[in-house]
Amino acid sequence: MKRLTQFVALSLLLVLWCAGVSEAQVPGCQGTPINGSITLADPTQTDRLFRDGTSDTCAAPGACGGPLAGTFHYRVHTFRNYDVVPACVLVTVNTACTGTNFIYAGGYIGGFNPASVCTNNVASVGSSSGTMTMSFNVPAATNLDVVVSEVTANAGCPAYTLTLTGCPLPVELQRFSIE
Repeated sequence: MKRLTQFVALSLLLVLWCAGVSEAQVPGCQGTPINGSITLADPTQTDRLFRDGTSDTCAAPGACGGPLAGTFHYRVHTFRNYDVVPACVLVTVNTACTGTNFIYAGGYIGGFNPASVCTNNVASVGSSSGTMTMSFNVPAATNLDVVVSEVTANAGCPAYTLTLTGCPLPVELQRFSIE
């Protein structure tokens, strides 16, 4: 039995290694809050997503509207759907930033291109106040980016909290036993 357990464990590690999964991978989207801010030291993107007032959802995905011209600071948060099936990921952004310090968030699959904010964009939060949400479908074993950007150029935002739910923990972080 001990040899079988060792074989199964080694086989699982080999499968994960071949799939590119390691302990140094990006976090899964399992609900751990991430605190962030946007400052003048953050990178800049060309244009920003348009706030259309509608939060995109897995059931009703939106389209990237015409971006608004300008140069805006942003912060990218990268996560991964470690599951073997697609997941509907819910993104919640909480902030007290208002007025010129408003922020806006968009979801991306396939990477974020700061020179082209609509490329790979699959969802956005729709508005910029208080608690904002969006959800979008993420294919199995795929990275996703959540980009939080300022709405007013060079205004920043001193604090926000980002929480994602809908994806399981990476296999190596789950607690399980083989008996």
